[in-house]
Amino acid sequence: MKNSKNPCLLTASSFQDCPHRAQQSNSLEPLQLMFAPDMDVNRGIAFKELLFVAGLKKSRAHELKSPKSSKFDPTFPKGFRHGNSSRGRLVFWYPDVISWLQTRAAVSRKTN
Repeated sequence: MKNSKNPCLLTASSFQDCPHRAQQSNSLEPLQLMFAPDMDVNRGIAFKELLFVAGLKKSRAHELKSPKSSKFDPTFPKGFRHGNSSRGRLVFWYPDVISWLQTRAAVSRKTN
């Protein structure tokens, strides 16, 4: 399967030899650096950043935060609207996201 942004066939063996690899890795580095363990954790992150940090798809995150869903998780981090408008950007506290992940990991380890 060809990727529209990368004409190379992306498989585990060909990715190392891909001439577009430098462009791809440079585009990911800011995100990886943004969530370094020693970063200032007292900051809000956007919903897209929450998805990246938690490794979730958008639909799964919406299921987890919606009380009407069968997959509702009451411990899912609570977001808040940035600004006075109800259409403001949804922001989550980074420490809340990390503690939610740690809690889920601990529960997962106990059940396995």
